[in-house]
Amino acid sequence: LEVYGNVEELLETEGDPDLVEVRIKLASALLEMGEVDRAREHAMTSYEDTESTENKGLHARSRAVLGRLYARTGDPDLALHHYSEALSQMSEETDQRSAVEITILLGEALSDAGRTEEAVEHYLDGLAMAEANDFRPLIGELLARLGEAAPEKAERMNYLQRALTVFRELGAGARMREVQGQMHRAIMGGN
Repeated sequence: LEVYGNVEELLETEGDPDLVEVRIKLASALLEMGEVDRAREHAMTSYEDTESTENKGLHARSRAVLGRLYARTGDPDLALHHYSEALSQMSEETDQRSAVEITILLGEALSDAGRTEEAVEHYLDGLAMAEANDFRPLIGELLARLGEAAPEKAERMNYLQRALTVFRELGAGARMREVQGQMHRAIMGGN
């Protein structure tokens, strides 16, 4: 946390608008650490700073962080709004990796809101983009999420098996164990 405090101090003293990308990453990191109030401040500032910029990709990333913030604080409608807008802006850009990442976040927000069918659609769209660009880690993540969200047990098992294969190829042992746990729950859970 001390390092993040130093980054916050630097952002305050510099006041350089070119540092907005740093602010977006800081907001995201603080959110992951559970520092919601501090994350909110940086997410809102980065959103405002990028709103009038010509860099649509940067503004989309600031919206994605706002979406995560609202998803974490229990406002799925606002989270979906920001994720959808971020995805729309990203589709105008050529940054396919960010578009896939935002698609995953949008799917998670839809899933959390109980809109599983829509989440599956977004995960499948993201999977198609990830496969077209050979984004292996993202392919694995999308397959794992489809393994949680797909309506039929056979589909879930198929997606989880594919995710396990991808993570094995990547040497991602921790993710392999998590997916194996998902497979166990899918087997024991029925349907």
